[in-house]
Amino acid sequence: MIVGSGLVGSATAYYLKKMITRTGDVLVLDKDPYGPHSCTAFCNGLISTQSKCQEVSRIASLSKELLRNLKNDVLVTKEDIAKIRYRPCTHLILWREEDVDDVLNSTASQIDDGFHTEAKLPTELETSFPWLKAVGTDIALGSHGNQDEALVDPIGLRNFYRTLAQAHGANFVQAEVVDFNTRFLPQISEITPTSVSAIVARLPATGELRCVGFAQALLALGHNTPYLEARSEMERFARDQIEDMHFIQPKLRLCFSFHSLNTPLINFPAITDTDGSLLIRDDYAGDFKLYLTQEESENFLDADVQQFMDLDSEDSHPNLIHRSKSFEDYFYGVIKPRLARRIPAMEDARFNLVYSGFESKNIQVWKYCMTFLDLS
Repeated sequence: MIVGSGLVGSATAYYLKKMITRTGDVLVLDKDPYGPHSCTAFCNGLISTQSKCQEVSRIASLSKELLRNLKNDVLVTKEDIAKIRYRPCTHLILWREEDVDDVLNSTASQIDDGFHTEAKLPTELETSFPWLKAVGTDIALGSHGNQDEALVDPIGLRNFYRTLAQAHGANFVQAEVVDFNTRFLPQISEITPTSVSAIVARLPATGELRCVGFAQALLALGHNTPYLEARSEMERFARDQIEDMHFIQPKLRLCFSFHSLNTPLINFPAITDTDGSLLIRDDYAGDFKLYLTQEESENFLDADVQQFMDLDSEDSHPNLIHRSKSFEDYFYGVIKPRLARRIPAMEDARFNLVYSGFESKNIQVWKYCMTFLDLS
């Protein structure tokens, strides 16, 4: 049983169903299995092998290998592959002085693993990217992955995985999971009060409650996972018995979309700045996306952050689009000057809109899914 039909849930259903074929059932529960999903919709789509953690680099490499191998499925057409918009890119990470030693060690490990990563001093960065201001700033080093990075459309990829999973026999059912059933179920002799191997689900159409037994369960609910954990009220010993449950903490982030015609578009990598914000070129028409850090997002939202983080909200899709003046003022007063200091050509940047949404600890989720699928 997989709870949540976002990118992680749908992908897991596909690979799991391919592995067990006709020998087992895969059931995916979601209160809106065909609608948008907050963590998937807000995902930046960047797959990068660059990290100070070697496991992260290897997981990214596996992710790209899995995506490239999708075309080998007999049910996949060229049009299907085109919809996920898989496109190679480069990724530039800017580091402060205190990170240099760790970065050099991780870069050496990535090279040993066969990844193409280069460490560049500020002067070398300005030679490679003449439009970037690096000398005399807080940039002490840049790591540039020039072959092992990629961008995908997360919504297109999620829809692709869901369709393939259904074609291979996985069942997607519209139901809202509300609790775990720890009581003895006479109709299922294997379930005992301490096994915690049944889920209580509500059918949205009728409001009817159903109890569904399972052999293994994966929670892929994004920001709603802690909500379900709180409802489960499981004792510690019972939770420890189920190794294939993964609980994550939600992270609220903002993404500013803006337009800049003067910024070079051809040799423009995805850029992670020294503060952790991520800048991605959205297309070849001058549109960019800037993903702020969790800390800056919450500091800006301030009092409103509790409303966003209210997991008991009746709004099942907390992703919002903002065009209000407060967001525009923050862009022109704080973000644009910061961008222009780093990339002077972005002095012409014009505000479009802002997305807000939740991110999960994706690396932890993927590490867990690898264990769940026994792909590691």
